[in-house]
Amino acid sequence: MKPFRCDSVPAAMPSRTHHGVFSRLAELCHLRLILLLLFATTPVARAELNAVAVSPDGKIVVAGGDAKTIYLWPLAEDGLIRALPAGETVFSLSWAPDRRTIAAGTRHGCQIWRRAEADYQREAILQPERTVLATAIAPDNTALAFGVEGSGTFYFYDLASKEQVGELFERSNLTSGMAYSPSGLELASAGNSFSEWNVRAGSLPKAPPVRPSVEDAVAKSGPNRLWTAGVPGFVEYAAAVAYDADGKLLAGVNGTGGHGPRSGGKTLRVWEPKTGRTLRTGFATGMGCVVFLASGDLVTGSDDGKLRVWSVGNGRVTREWVGHKGEVRGLAAIPNSPNFVSAGQDDHICVWNPENGTRVRSIACGPK
Repeated sequence: MKPFRCDSVPAAMPSRTHHGVFSRLAELCHLRLILLLLFATTPVARAELNAVAVSPDGKIVVAGGDAKTIYLWPLAEDGLIRALPAGETVFSLSWAPDRRTIAAGTRHGCQIWRRAEADYQREAILQPERTVLATAIAPDNTALAFGVEGSGTFYFYDLASKEQVGELFERSNLTSGMAYSPSGLELASAGNSFSEWNVRAGSLPKAPPVRPSVEDAVAKSGPNRLWTAGVPGFVEYAAAVAYDADGKLLAGVNGTGGHGPRSGGKTLRVWEPKTGRTLRTGFATGMGCVVFLASGDLVTGSDDGKLRVWSVGNGRVTREWVGHKGEVRGLAAIPNSPNFVSAGQDDHICVWNPENGTRVRSIACGPK
């Protein structure tokens, strides 16, 4: 006897009993077809990564993104040691010098995670009504700074007490990148412009009890502004900033953000932080993140998946390769190593040798 097929149901049924059986089989085949179509058209969830950071001892990589999870990966291991439930999309990550504390900028606030023995616990969520796109922790482990979307305000908190200790205001509708200088006395920011600020202890304006007007906020923050480098009017915004190891150079890119494609310029700039004087300018496709290497060279990541190594001496690309499928959204140097780490839209964390562009190791985050 031939096997039953959905398309082999006869037009006429011999009896009511047979008619019921065949009708039921036809319904089951129809339901199976619907389920197959749904399965084929439903996208597989991926942990599109927006940020990456390396612990100060160079041993653990932390990454996060659209899967609302913070992933921790020990570089000496092949697997993830932990997936922390952030519960929110993660846009930025920073390690504290104590090697135990992580700041995560999320869709709703800045989360503070701290390791106690072998376990990580979330200790606080700061400014939960704000989307935090940029975070930075002071080198002396005392202060946390973060910038938000929809406001030009930078918030400063005492990392131990979780109390706000000050704020600064930039004429910007977002802050997409920030970094403390190695001395901890200055803070660089990227938004609708690149700026450097005096953030010495006791110099920060206190948070006002009532939200001031834009004019008052600018006037109050003005004395802390060291210099500003404007971004051309046709560029949407500046994306990221980074200091070199001794704080003598500051680099920034504009053109794309770390959490989605952006239009605008595709420019790498290198400044002398003390004066704000531009030393080098480079051009490439849609750069959204930047980091200094131990060698003194720069690496940028772009929305076309490319990684580029730049010579600071002449502002030229010395090596480039495709590192990710989709946008490169995060970069971090590995302390005490010539290598660096990248994180991308393709949910992968990768370790690279910048000398030859080879991938040392990689790991995929999210559902397997």
